[in-house]
Amino acid sequence: ESPAEDKPMQEISQPIRSPGCEGDTLTMSCPTGKSIKMLGAFYGRNSPNVCPGVGSDTTTTCSYVGALPTLIGIANGKNSSTIKMANINNGGPFIDPCGGVFKHYDVTYNCV
Repeated sequence: ESPAEDKPMQEISQPIRSPGCEGDTLTMSCPTGKSIKMLGAFYGRNSPNVCPGVGSDTTTTCSYVGALPTLIGIANGKNSSTIKMANINNGGPFIDPCGGVFKHYDVTYNCV
């Protein structure tokens, strides 16, 4: 009898990826009995082709290094969480990494 047979496999969901544009509302949710576990988060600009903002600089590259810790503090352990993905001065949780630049985000989480 192998040790693997003694322990049931823990069910882990596939990572859920949710990209979007600055100002969008991000809703993360898990099935009943499961909770959000943040895996990764980007907030800033790293491509001129993603969320090209009208009249804004889309060639700048920037990122808010605190994006993942911020989202962990807001959403980890909850069944669902809704967050306005914007700078603090626009009703969101992020410090602006590059003023005057239209940003985008890419968030990855799991339900555990």
